[in-house]
Amino acid sequence: MKNNKKSDIMDEKPGRTKTRLTLIVVSIAALILAGAIAALAIFAETDKVIMRCNGVDITESVYKMYFYQAAAKFETDNKSSDMSLDQFWRTEINGKLPIITVRENVTSQIKVHAYESNKCANEKITVSPEEYKAKSADLEANYKDFDSQNEIGVKLKYFIAFLIEQDNFDTLMINEMAKINVTQDEIKKYFDANRGDNAKVTVKTIFISNEDKTIKNIAEYMDGIKKELDGGANMDDLINKYSQNRGNNNGLFEIVNTSLIGNDFGSEYIKSVLNSNPGDVAIVKTSTGYCLNQTIKVDWKSFSQSDITKAVKEDIYTNNMLDVINKNPGLYKIEIIDQKAVEAVGIPNILKGGADDTSKK
Repeated sequence: MKNNKKSDIMDEKPGRTKTRLTLIVVSIAALILAGAIAALAIFAETDKVIMRCNGVDITESVYKMYFYQAAAKFETDNKSSDMSLDQFWRTEINGKLPIITVRENVTSQIKVHAYESNKCANEKITVSPEEYKAKSADLEANYKDFDSQNEIGVKLKYFIAFLIEQDNFDTLMINEMAKINVTQDEIKKYFDANRGDNAKVTVKTIFISNEDKTIKNIAEYMDGIKKELDGGANMDDLINKYSQNRGNNNGLFEIVNTSLIGNDFGSEYIKSVLNSNPGDVAIVKTSTGYCLNQTIKVDWKSFSQSDITKAVKEDIYTNNMLDVINKNPGLYKIEIIDQKAVEAVGIPNILKGGADDTSKK
């Protein structure tokens, strides 16, 4: 779903575009969420070109914003609640340091940027100098507190260029989506592939806290409770007997990816529940304790049918675009122009807790 870049960036709607919307500078965590930005010729003399893809110049600021978008998303998707930022960025995941995976993700995004830039040029999707000036003035007013010398070193004028170019990319997507017809099979396939963003799961949970020192081995203790359930015991009775956090509905919870209960049970609990199916029973170890979950129902969150259809169309549009890119590796080969400038972009102090850049480790 396309959210308003100025005011609706935190709306919970299905689709990929809520992560392509704006740059958010948050104190401490400072997750920089950004997306595609055009290398506009008007800035070429100050924002140097450091790479090129399929004839599209990628400037230093463009690369930085892609990088910190990817870094923030990778951290959100993979960091457990009991890990420090420094520990996270120094720990291999799937055999790689996070910085390596982030750079690979940026490479993929740059190819998407090149595709959309060229497509917009071919379709003549652009803004006139007068429109650009008016939009720039409006955005400067909305982002008047933007720190032009922020942690990632991207100036406001380049960020504004990103937002304006993003509007062009959005227009391109809307035009392409209008040509797509969606079937019920495609809706189900999309739901199953995007559980974390779209699902609302009703689950019954027994929670035992790590703080309970009366239990010598919580893992074995939970195994014992599960054996009772497997043996025919009633889950509600077991919740009343054992659970140390029943919530407001005697251990029955409706979980979505923003559920506040995750603050008590841990992010591992949220991930496990959202990927479960009706009838599943699982023990989940989290940073705060152990949960025994029994999944009751899996459904869409509170989205309208039009929201769902639009999200599926976005997904089809994205897959079609990636198919073109993957089938033309020669066209979408990235040419590095300034290797030093590329390597200089690493995990900033504000994201990694002050540790040295792990990209050189």
